[in-house]
Amino acid sequence: MADYTAFVEAGNGLVELLRENMTPEPISKRDLISLCSPHESENNQLTVYLFHIEEDKQAAPQAGYMQQTRNMQRMAPSRFQLSFLITAHSKAPAQMREADQYRVVGAALQVLKDHPVIEQRYLSGSLAEQKATIRVVLEKTQQD
Repeated sequence: MADYTAFVEAGNGLVELLRENMTPEPISKRDLISLCSPHESENNQLTVYLFHIEEDKQAAPQAGYMQQTRNMQRMAPSRFQLSFLITAHSKAPAQMREADQYRVVGAALQVLKDHPVIEQRYLSGSLAEQKATIRVVLEKTQQD
């Protein structure tokens, strides 16, 4: 059962996956990929931002309690779908900025497609302790 830190641990796992697979090319340094708002892009070339959390009602176990120790019960864990926004940022000259950003986004998408599950080596904290499974799903957004 993961801790209250599971959301940040999931985000950090995603960042570590991207760092390992996107450096040194197309991004030169690991530190240029960060878990932060896309508005905090001063020193980042790729930002990962949690923008939506939804409880996964279909995958959630039966409501109720589970035995944690002999004398203590705890509510059964919930499962959540976390939606992250991945944004590329470039310091390239204006004529090349969009192309550079698209190249980085394309590389990030390829990494995510190649890794449908975030491997245990990228996880830390309570998610690592519990050997949690974090699935990566590319989601289409509705265009209004």
